[in-house]
Amino acid sequence: MRLYDSHSHLDAPGFDADREAVLDRAEAAGVLQQLVPAVGFASWPATKSTCALRPGLKAAYGLHPMFLAEHRPEQLDALPDWIEREKPPAVGECGLDFFVEGLDPEMQRFYFIRQLEIARDFDLPVVLHARRTVATMPIEHLLIETDSPDQPDAARRGQRNEPAFLVDVLREVAKLRGIDEAEVAAATVRNAEALFGA
Repeated sequence: MRLYDSHSHLDAPGFDADREAVLDRAEAAGVLQQLVPAVGFASWPATKSTCALRPGLKAAYGLHPMFLAEHRPEQLDALPDWIEREKPPAVGECGLDFFVEGLDPEMQRFYFIRQLEIARDFDLPVVLHARRTVATMPIEHLLIETDSPDQPDAARRGQRNEPAFLVDVLREVAKLRGIDEAEVAAATVRNAEALFGA
C-alpha cells in the first residue's frame, strides 16, 4: 500500500540525528511521498536541502503563525521570488493560531492574507495551519498527515512523531469512516498527487 504524508516537518532539527533512518522507516511503511512545509524564512534553505534527499519529498515555503516573532514583512516580499525559482507545489505552512497566547491576531492576519494572495498569484494550494478543528470532508478532498515531529497519537504521547506512523492515521481514518484502509490510502494519495503533483 502506497501512502502520501501531506504534512511532515522532516526538516525539523529533531530529525537531524537520524533523518535518513526516519526516511527508511517511512518508506518501509509505504510512505513514499511527503510534502514538507517550511515554517519560517530562515528554514527555507533547510527545507529545500531536506527535500533533495529523496525523490518523493516536496517542499512548500511559507511563514507559520506560531513563529510570528521571527517573521518580517520583507520576508513576504522574498516569497514570490523563492516560489518563482524553486517551483514548489504549495505555499505554507501558514494560517492563524488563536489558541497560543501572545500571538498578535492582527499581525497573524497580515501575514496570512498576504500569503493567500501570493498563493493565488501563483495558482498554488495553501498548507494551512489549523488545530482542534473537526470537519466532515468528502473522501475526494481528504488528505492524511502526521505533522511530524509534532502531534504523536495517544500511544506515543511525549515521543517524537514520524512519517512512518502515517499508517496509524490511515487506520484510524478508515475506522472512523467505516471503509477499507486501502480505499483511504488510494484516495488520499490520488488527492495529494492531484494537489501537489506526483
